[in-house]
Order: sequence, then C-alpha cells, then structure tokens
Amino acid sequence: MNNHQSNHAKPRILLVRVPEVELNSSDDMRATAVSGLAVPLGPAYIASTIRHHGQYDVQILDLYLDLFEIYAHSLDHDKSHVLEITRKTLLDAIEDYNPLIVGFSALFSFQHNFVQELADSVKTHYPEIRIYLGGYATIFPQMVMEQIQSLDVLFIGEAESTVLKVLEEENNSRDFAQISGIAYRDRDKIVINNTLSRVMDLEEIPLPAFDLLNTAKYRQILGRSEFPILTSRSCPFSCNYCSSKLYSGRGLRLRNTDSILNEISYLKKEYQLDLLYIRDELFNGNRKHAKTLLRGMIDRQLNISWFDTNAFHVNSLDEEFLDLCKASGCIEAIFAIESGSPRVLKEIMNKRVDLDHAKKMAEHCRKIDLPIQCYFVIGNPGETKEEIHMTIDFAASLSAEGCVFSIATPFPGTQYYELALEKGFLVHAPEDILRMKYMDVNMETDNFTAQWLKDTQYDANIRVNFLENTCLSSNREGLEKARIKYGRIFQQYDFHVIAAIMMGYIDIKLGDVEKGYTIFAKAETLLQNEHVKKAFYKYLSWNTLPTDTFNKWMQSKISGDVF
Repeated sequence: MNNHQSNHAKPRILLVRVPEVELNSSDDMRATAVSGLAVPLGPAYIASTIRHHGQYDVQILDLYLDLFEIYAHSLDHDKSHVLEITRKTLLDAIEDYNPLIVGFSALFSFQHNFVQELADSVKTHYPEIRIYLGGYATIFPQMVMEQIQSLDVLFIGEAESTVLKVLEEENNSRDFAQISGIAYRDRDKIVINNTLSRVMDLEEIPLPAFDLLNTAKYRQILGRSEFPILTSRSCPFSCNYCSSKLYSGRGLRLRNTDSILNEISYLKKEYQLDLLYIRDELFNGNRKHAKTLLRGMIDRQLNISWFDTNAFHVNSLDEEFLDLCKASGCIEAIFAIESGSPRVLKEIMNKRVDLDHAKKMAEHCRKIDLPIQCYFVIGNPGETKEEIHMTIDFAASLSAEGCVFSIATPFPGTQYYELALEKGFLVHAPEDILRMKYMDVNMETDNFTAQWLKDTQYDANIRVNFLENTCLSSNREGLEKARIKYGRIFQQYDFHVIAAIMMGYIDIKLGDVEKGYTIFAKAETLLQNEHVKKAFYKYLSWNTLPTDTFNKWMQSKISGDVF
C-alpha cells in the first residue's frame, strides 16, 4: 500500500463492522455469545455523516456479512482459523482501498478480543493508519485504551456529533483537547474527554448510508429485505442495571414523525423493504409520538411488517397502542417486564412495572392475535432463589411465544457494578469486565452460586422457549411460524441441539416425516460433540412431546424397528 494518498484525492476512511461473535472459546456452550445477522445501523449513520460533509471518501466493510458462512458454522472451525480468515479479509480490503483511517464498530463487550486482534493486525502491517473505535468501549474507555495499544481514538457516546471534529483535527495538529466525547493518545498518555457527546436534533443526521452495504447479500442470507430504523434516542428512566445513560444520556429525543414515515417509504421503494425493526431504547416512551407514527403508517398504507427489538415499556402500554401496532403491521410485541417479583422491581432494579397491567396487556395481545415476547433479568444482587423462580413462573404464565432470561450484568457505570465491587460479588477479576455478556454469570451472591444461576437460567430458557412453548399447541400456521423461528435460532447457534429437535418435531407434526428425521439425524450428530452433549444432553430426559419423539426415533434406530 502507498504511504500516502494522492494530494488531489479525498482522504479515505474505512468503517469496519467487527463480527458479532465471541472469539474466545468457552467450555460452556450455553454462554456462547452470537448476534443474529442484521443490517448494521451504527456504521451506516457514521458513514452518511462523513459522506454528507463532502470532504472525505468513505466505505463500509461488513466482516460479519462477508464471512457469515464461516461464523454460522462455528463447530466446523477453531477460533484461530476464524481469526486468521477475518484478519486476511480485513488486510486485503485495506490494501485495495488504501485508507488513512480505519474505524471499527463493535456494539458488544464480548467482541473485545476480536477488536483487539484486528486493530493490532492493522497497526502491525500499516503503522501509519489511524485506528478509531466506537460502540461498547463507551462504557469503559480507560480500560479499552489501555488494553488496545494500537487504538488512536475512541468515541464516547454518539459519534455523529464528534467524528467530523476529530477528522478535521487529523488534518491539523491532532489537538483533540477541546473535543468532548472521545478518548485519545497524547504521546504515551491516555486522555479521556468523558463529557457525553449526543446529537440533540436528530433531524440533523442524514439518512443511513445503506447503499454502502451489500444489501442484496443480506436479503439472500436472511430470506427477506430487513432494515433497522430509529424513531428516537435515549431513555428517561434510571434502572439500576442499565448502562444506556453512559452512551445516550437521559431524556427522550424524538424524531419528526413525517421524517420517519418518509424514511420508511424510501426503504420500501429503494430496497423492497419486507421487515422493519425499530432500534429505539424506548419506542413507546412517548406514547403520543409512537401512536402518531403508527397512525401515519396506516394512513399511508405502508403495509410493512415491523417489530421493536428493545421492547415496549409495559406501564406505557394501553389497548389502543397495541391495536395500532397490530393494524400497522407489527408481527410481535416485546414487553420489558424484567422480574416477576414486585420487591425486586422496586427495591433492586428501580424498574417501574405493574405486573397486573403486564398480564392484562398480554391477554389483549392474545385477543387481537399479536404474538408477544417478554424480557426478564435474573440473578440481581439481593435477589433470592425464590424470587428468581417467581420470575420464571410468571414468564411461563403469560403463554408468550418467547421469553429472554438475561443474567444481571454489572457493567461499569451502573449501580450494579458499584454494588458488586462493594460487596465482592464479581465472579471474575475486574480486568475481565470487558468480556462480560448477558448470558454469562458475572456475579454470585450469598443467595446463589454462579453454577446454580446459570443452570437455572438455561433450564428456564429451554422450558419456556422450546420444550414447553405455547407454539406446540398452535394450528398449522402457528407451527409453520415456529418452524421458521427455530430455524433462525439454529442458523445463529449451529450447535443448538434442542432447536434442531424442535425443528424436526414440528416437521413431523406438519406431515413431513422424512424432513423431520433428517433434522433429528443432525441433532444426533451434534450430540457426539462433548461440549454440545454437556450443555444439552440432560434435556433429553425431560418428559415432553419433542424429546419423547426424538428419543423414540433414536431407540428405533438402535432396535431396528420402524418408527
């Protein structure tokens, strides 16, 4: 690569989406962290901001998309092989594009090792390239800068408000002292300008630069045209476990509803939009704003399927809102309930949820045939085993299509983190805090051990979401939807034996017996892996229709009988 670009060319910036998979191996496959493939919103917004300025050339390299087939078959490759292919793909792209700056985008702390490996590789091969990072590092800038020595600038908060200021200083004296919302190196010193950087007027941000992504390949892999959108930013609440205030502050910043509707119309026209997912922290935080948007979608006859990935605030729900969701194309209502214990909600989480209202709203969803999913957090500091089981039983009572049981995670800057340090609850050393994830146990208290909590959490997941899920009593249409859902889970977690068994069982119920047996055979093969067997084998002893059917099929193979 040339050491400099042409004086007449615009400076080139390469934005890199780091694969959303866990690079470090774990013996416990139940804690494996993987995100489903989706069009990334963050890099698209940053790219549009840079391009709109007109002084720079920008490209996006989505490593997760480009190498998805490798990441989607994790059992077929060891971690060093995955890293080497990813590193080579990145370095080849740099060689071709010749950027002055490489900016990494990584949303989750479980990506930290991947970020470090890739950033160090770039610096080793091209020491003149400046390296930026945005995303998870907002929460712990000092630790990230210390561990990733090749990192030059780290963005704290929303980089759209600061990236152009940083780029301007790159062309001058690199004096970043007056720029808020960044961490950077001043010779051997790490400087943290920790004042949160936010875009107050969301209309100032250009539409995401989705044209810089290979949208056709997303559609090919996902089977439909899916795109994200933001209708607001931030959250007005102060839940003790939540770190959102660290990257988006408090309050609720709303976009103009006409602007949102125009963006949806554009996505439908330009990309044949099939599914829209709202990425707001709190979509119905302002119920009037949300209802106005939904009425606009209906009035404009946009006919788009959509759902809100970060969940509705339960106390802000009413029947009219849910009716509008259904009428405007919502395919699933996600409730952020968090606990089935009123004491845990009030005294530990500082979470405002009326559990009776949650049940009432769930009943209304069933009445209007709107599927629901519910989010819960267990393992909170001060929570008892009985209260954890209360939460799981409450979740099961809702007859939801799915429930996410996250494990309380003490991210730096939250009340949970301060309490974990004070009480000595942290399972890992403080320097390992960067690798924390919601499906792993990071705290144990006087009330429960780490092993008990992980076993309880995963048992709840298998019980409520798989083997005793409400879908098993559904009609044919419901079963077909469930088959698709479990197929997507199996695509994301290719070692998930129970997801495979569910797929095979549903195929058999739908009359495609041979297809069901083929999936059962995949499950049987997976169980030959010792780590898979350790994680999932015990569930085959549960007396449920899917496991009984699978076990009878296995027995028929051994005995030679026709099943």
